[in-house]
Formats: sequence, C-alpha cells, structure tokens
Amino acid sequence: GLDNKLADEAAAFVREQLHHVRVTALGAAASQDDSFDVALEHLGTAIGRNLAVVELIWERNKLARIELVPSDRLLIDTQQSLDVRVITPSKRRGIVASPGKFVVYIPHSRAGLPLRGTVSQAQGVIFLIKSLAVADWATYTELFGMPKRWAKYRSGATAEEKKEVLKMLKNMGSMAYGLFSEAVELNFVESSQRASAPYKDLIDWCERKQSIGWLGQPMTTDTSGSTGTFSTAKVHEEVRQDLVEDDVRRESRMVTRQIIGPMVAYKYPAQDVPLPGFRRKFREVVDRAKEANLFAAAQMAGIKVPEDYAYARLGIPKPAQGERVLTPSLDAFGEGLNEGEMG
Repeated sequence: GLDNKLADEAAAFVREQLHHVRVTALGAAASQDDSFDVALEHLGTAIGRNLAVVELIWERNKLARIELVPSDRLLIDTQQSLDVRVITPSKRRGIVASPGKFVVYIPHSRAGLPLRGTVSQAQGVIFLIKSLAVADWATYTELFGMPKRWAKYRSGATAEEKKEVLKMLKNMGSMAYGLFSEAVELNFVESSQRASAPYKDLIDWCERKQSIGWLGQPMTTDTSGSTGTFSTAKVHEEVRQDLVEDDVRRESRMVTRQIIGPMVAYKYPAQDVPLPGFRRKFREVVDRAKEANLFAAAQMAGIKVPEDYAYARLGIPKPAQGERVLTPSLDAFGEGLNEGEMG
C-alpha cells in the first residue's frame, strides 16, 4: 500500500518549494512578485501557439529558480529530430529541451510538429481579414454620401488643362470651391444609396469565428440579435467550461510530471514516493436553497449527511460550544425552501 506519511511529507515539501520558488525572464533579477503563478501564466500561452517552455534551475537538488524561455528562442530542427530546442548564445542551433531541465508544454499533442495547425494560426487569418475589413469600412464610411465631383472638358483640351482640372476637383473636397474655365462643365452627383456596407457583416463573422476558436462558442461574448438567447447561452457556457476544464487537466498533468516529478525524485532518490498531484481550484457558486432542499430530501430518505459538510455547503459557520443559536423550526425551514423555489 501507499505510505501516507511519506506522501504527506512529499506534498508538504513540494508545496513549500513552489511557494518560495523565484521566477525570472532572460536572466533578469527576480522580484517579490515573480512567483510560481508567473511561470504558470507563461506556460498557459501554449494554449494559443501550442508550445511554451520554461527552464528549471536546480541548486543542491532543490528547485531554486524557474526561467521563462521566450518563444523566439525555441526551435525545431526537422533535419535532426522533432525535439524542441532552446537557442543559447553559444548554441545557435539550440540545445534539446530535455526533461528535468526544461518544461515543455504542448497542450494539444499529436503526431508531427506542434506548431502546425494551432489556434493562433487560425486566429491570424481571421485577424488579417478583420483588419482589412475595418480599414476598408473606414474608407467607405468617409466617402459614403459624399457628392461625386466630375467635370467635362472639350476634346481639344491639352494635358496640362486636364491636370489642372483634376487638381481643382481634388482640392474641392476640402475647400468646397474651385476655378474653372468656360470650356469645363462641372457636375455634382448626390449619392442615393443608403444601405449598409457589407463590411459590418464580415467583421461580425470574424468576431464570431474568433470566439469559437478560443471559447468553442460565440454566445458568451455576443448575444445581439439572437433568439432563445438565455437557454442557448447557458448551453454555450457549458461548452466554454468544458474547454476550461480540459485545459486544466492538461496543465495538471504537465506540472505533475515535468515539475513535481523531478522535485520529488531529487528530494527522495531511489525511493518509491507517491507523487503529489497539482490542480487548480475552481470557485464554485453554490445555490444554498437547492442545497438545503437536497439535504432535506436526503434526511427523509434516511441518507446520513456529515454535519461539517452540510455547514460548509450552506455557508453557515458551525456554532462554538455554548454559543447561542436559533431554535430549529421545521415550519420556518419549509417556508424558506418554498421562497427559494419561487425566487
């Protein structure tokens, strides 16, 4: 069986080390704010480009520092192998990011190069289309409704006369006046089109695709003009939450195997120590009326509910010894449940 005492000791050791570990970037001195959270944020950028790396600096078999490796120092030399390499001042072709020395986070592992078919690449195409559409829309908006100026000149007009007429038409856009000879016929044509330009629809399409790329759905960011908004948005929120939980599971495996694993191996060499796990905590929103209703149903069914668990779920502090408490009332309990259900 597992050695629970040794497992608790290893977990306490890892917790203490990660709490005090320093995080630096490009050899810069660490500040008090450079904590393990900064390393997690850097590794989290792999969600987009599918690759992020940090370097583990060991001193006396303990994790002393974590250095963030910028993406422009990462290289994959396909002529040698598919290993991720880190460029150093002395190794322009890079050194292999070996386990124990580097943490390589590739959240979407698959055959081939990790930098192909990433979310960032897909978003880059959408970003380019959207940027061009916004620029064209701005130009269109500036010209929309502006009277068109055009002039006629006689067939025998010289090139200089044509240039002069063209220059005058350009200046009329800002000066609103011009000087022409009698041989020139000047006309203003008012724009009769009042329909919206297609650029808005294109930009809206790009924004929906951007939301789908990152969140798996668009309705938690934009619900304008939608039908069944509330119910559909709840389904889309569940899709977004599924993606978040999947990212958290991948992050947990990465930290446990590539950071905590070497830490425990260095601390307890040649020992079979249970490996502590790492996982982010989610802030849970508890519907206390529903929880109370659930506890009442459990008691009626004869299910034993731990008292400490009930206090925690209902957000009620457990009374101290001798502390005055409200007198239990089944009628008040039932009325409270009914009010909660009606609300």
